Amino acid sequence: MNEVLTFSFGKTKVLSGMYGFRHVADYLVNENRKKVLVVTDKGLSGIESVQEFFKSLQEAGLETVLYAGVTANPKDYEVMEGTAIYKEKNCDVVLGIGGGSSLDTAKCISAMVRHEGDIMDYGRSTPNRKYFTNGREMLVLIPTTSGTGSEVSPHAVITNTKLGRKSDVQETLFYCDLIVLDPVFTLTMPEEITKDTGIDALTHLIDSYMNKKMLLHSSPFHDAVALEGIRLISENLRDALIQGERNEKARENMMWAAMMGGFVLALDACSIHGLAGMLQKYRPEMTHGQSVGIMMPACMRHNIPAFPERFQKIAEAMGVDTKGMKAQEAAEAGIAEIEKLLHEIHFKTMQDFNFTEEEIEDFYRAGADNSCMKNNPLTLSPEEVKEIYFETLKERW
Repeated sequence: MNEVLTFSFGKTKVLSGMYGFRHVADYLVNENRKKVLVVTDKGLSGIESVQEFFKSLQEAGLETVLYAGVTANPKDYEVMEGTAIYKEKNCDVVLGIGGGSSLDTAKCISAMVRHEGDIMDYGRSTPNRKYFTNGREMLVLIPTTSGTGSEVSPHAVITNTKLGRKSDVQETLFYCDLIVLDPVFTLTMPEEITKDTGIDALTHLIDSYMNKKMLLHSSPFHDAVALEGIRLISENLRDALIQGERNEKARENMMWAAMMGGFVLALDACSIHGLAGMLQKYRPEMTHGQSVGIMMPACMRHNIPAFPERFQKIAEAMGVDTKGMKAQEAAEAGIAEIEKLLHEIHFKTMQDFNFTEEEIEDFYRAGADNSCMKNNPLTLSPEEVKEIYFETLKERW
């Protein structure tokens, strides 16, 4: 059996390495678990490596119950469907495998099994919000993309179908029992998903690194994690898109970077995520990774004055030689390096989605009012937000 790296932080254990999934059955058997609710989506459940994983669980004597009803931007009723199946089948562990949608759904199911009502009762923005007070079921999270970092995040984003909008359910109990970082699951990731999730992870790292909290407080720990994650993406995303001998290691490094992004995102995001939300609202076909990636350069550029020296560190993590540069110049060089990366991987722009100036006039104020904007290092007026959107509209990497 392949060697894997194992370590723990708090009560969460991490297994990392190629074919690390083969160790999951032993872990669950040792924990006296017998019936696993597997939470995923229809497309992923048929992939060969995932089927091999399911087989390894069954060969160890574990019964698996499949809930493959998760969709993109997971819905409140999907959480409740999975919860009902868990109870009906008397399962004793929730295992989420897939992208952020599957992992977020699994996290919520693990809590709702022990709580009354609907998952939306526990949303951060719900009036008279309820809180999870009875713990959760055992939870295993296995990402198959390298973007959301959901496996190490206290957040779960679920669509409130009654209101037609996303809601953040945030609870520390979402920190799971076991994380499996196995690049074998990412080797079959399509090119577009590889690009979108990789840039999504990059925005998590950068948006958190330039959060107002990092201006007011000093956290060398978070700085180190964020900058190392940025370096890993800069050095590995291109190779992750190319089939060949370097691809496997690049995929593994991207998984590490994504988890780093999920970790620092617990500090909260700021303008990149705050302004990206309106793009997806007006273009539902746009992925989250596309929306935040499109907004990243202009949002960064407008925040340089808050702390140019920190932006210089981003440039250096991106591989820019900043020797002899002033902090402002180095910061701009770092953004240029990000635009170069977006160009080289053929990342989409606002123009590719046919946005218009008239639409921006309609939504820029709503973007400025997004709750993430309170975390921005600089207070941006609605007019400044409109300027960012117009700059982004002109971008052609």
